[in-house]
Amino acid sequence: MHGRFYGGWWQQIGSELRRHIFINGNPTVEVDFKSMHVALLNAELGVVVVEDPYEVDVDLFPKLDMQVVRRWNKTLVLTAINAKDRRSTYSAFRSDAKTGSPEKRLKDTELANLLDAFIEKNPHLEDHLCSDQGILLMHKDGMIAAHIMNTLTDKGFPVLTVHDSFIVQRHHFSELRIAMVMACLKHCRRNLIAEQEGLELIFEKTMNWAMINEQAVNKLPKYEPCEQYLYRLNRFCAVHGLVATKTNIGRGVMARNVISLG
Repeated sequence: MHGRFYGGWWQQIGSELRRHIFINGNPTVEVDFKSMHVALLNAELGVVVVEDPYEVDVDLFPKLDMQVVRRWNKTLVLTAINAKDRRSTYSAFRSDAKTGSPEKRLKDTELANLLDAFIEKNPHLEDHLCSDQGILLMHKDGMIAAHIMNTLTDKGFPVLTVHDSFIVQRHHFSELRIAMVMACLKHCRRNLIAEQEGLELIFEKTMNWAMINEQAVNKLPKYEPCEQYLYRLNRFCAVHGLVATKTNIGRGVMARNVISLG
């Protein structure tokens, strides 16, 4: 059980910094599975849910932005999946919250109302909450991650994983999406929804779905490597007898994969 991949420095930084990662001098794209553990449970139960499972319709916190409430709900639900009962769920939720944050001060009754709102919207998942099933789901998402990494590295494409999200060079986006789809079909017999920075990526049973998604990704903001990055990249390549300058990086001249923040 379990079986996730840990250790990469890219797992220790936030998404704001990860978008500045360059591989072989090329900008990257990060694609993640949407609501993965809930999606895995839905797949296991044979249930299809189109709506965002973490959005609550009830006005539990009228003074707060609904995106804040959604974030709380997501954290609470994922905590409940890993907990043995409600009491430990609420305790773990507050324990993981940042010191001084509003969620740190949420009472058991408020958290219970929030969790009940999720169950009301997703009644088929009630028996899977507070049942200590998180480790089984982490095992499955670890198998999916291993499948994706093996598929791409066998082709010589470097890929970084942050559990349920994957970072590749932008021109390898289509290969990543195909690998993600095939991994899901193999391990849960269903394609799971993927997104990139809030951009939902379509999957259709046509030949051009990957091209449509790649066109959307190409419209993302462009990042350029800073001079310090280029300096480090050229130093690395000089030591290993490779060639990499601002004009030729990313053109297949390097024999090794170079991964660094831009």
